[in-house]
Amino acid sequence: MVSATDIKTQDHPALRGPGCQARMQAGLMVGLVIGVTIGGLYGGSQALRYGVSGREFVRVVGRSMFSVGGVFGTFMCVGALLRC
Repeated sequence: MVSATDIKTQDHPALRGPGCQARMQAGLMVGLVIGVTIGGLYGGSQALRYGVSGREFVRVVGRSMFSVGGVFGTFMCVGALLRC
């Protein structure tokens, strides 16, 4: 009979947790979501501050969302890679 102390956590795949690629992907997705949200808030406030409207408003906010989201997502992905 096998006791609970005989099972090593490193040998059992269910007890290891997510792999490095899964952690990087999760870090990227979390970073993208947070970055796009912050970029939308910041870009929207700046566009309203300078009186931009219409297509220009959508363009300014979209550019801000994608740039901040991409940068923050990249940093979160690299941070997850360093923790692997």
